[in-house]
Amino acid sequence: MNLRCRGIIRFCIVCAIVSLLAIFIFLIHCPNVPMAGVTAPYQYDLMEKHQLDQYRDLYDEPSQLHLRNSSLEETLTVGCNVGCGCVRELYNPVCGADGVMYYSPCHAGCSSVNHTDRLTGKQVYSGCSCVVGNVSRAEEGLALRGKCVSSCHHMPAFLSFLFIIISFTFLCSIPALTATLRCVPDSQRSFGLGIQWIVVRTLGGIPGPIAFGTVIDISCLLWQDRCGEQGSCYLYHNSALSQYTLIAGIIYKVLGIIFFLLASILYQPPPESPQSSCESTDHGGGELSDLPVKDLPEDGVIVNLHARL
Repeated sequence: MNLRCRGIIRFCIVCAIVSLLAIFIFLIHCPNVPMAGVTAPYQYDLMEKHQLDQYRDLYDEPSQLHLRNSSLEETLTVGCNVGCGCVRELYNPVCGADGVMYYSPCHAGCSSVNHTDRLTGKQVYSGCSCVVGNVSRAEEGLALRGKCVSSCHHMPAFLSFLFIIISFTFLCSIPALTATLRCVPDSQRSFGLGIQWIVVRTLGGIPGPIAFGTVIDISCLLWQDRCGEQGSCYLYHNSALSQYTLIAGIIYKVLGIIFFLLASILYQPPPESPQSSCESTDHGGGELSDLPVKDLPEDGVIVNLHARL
């Protein structure tokens, strides 16, 4: 496409709008697998109503999830595992036969390792007093090492829209660079590119990772505890992470569209350069050269031919 500078800026606006619309895919998220003592109550013990309301608040108010980690030790220890002496530092999740994930085999009340599953190669724990399974299938008290597998199937759609977001985000990078070069005089192009990249690094490269890192951290449900110090995150709240990422993405995309709109409105095309008049003169000379040669004297033509030789 042979676009002028204003057309290039409008092309960048279209790309930014497409990526903005595609970012709403973050409204779709997979629910968290229930984890006993963190996002769901233990099914073995009958809890009081205020305890059930506490877990309901975990879903209703995701912004306050990181404030509840101080009382995590109390919610992980219940009647079915109180005599096991479980410690929070040993995180080894297991998936119970009841479809609930547990912090560790100890927190599930497991007493022994039964066998190794042939299909998955994972250890199967038995005698888990906190796991309530199907008695008819001999699943009661069994737990499989590792996290429970989610039944959500949104990943193909999410990856497709994520590809669109990334593609249209980088699709306008080179046109934006071309527009910058056309707006700046030839003698100041290097200076203009330097200023542009300083602004990009200052407004995007530095605060961007900090903003998205904060979004990821405040969506954490379960933090690693290393001798009283906070480590990495074990479990994220999918709904909160989806919402916060969507908000941060919309803010950055809208700011980009606003700057492109301002560039399109404030852009003033340069005056016609003398090169255009030279081109018209050359074009006119070309027309004169098309005059028939037969009107010239033959001697003149012969002289010119010998001169060229």
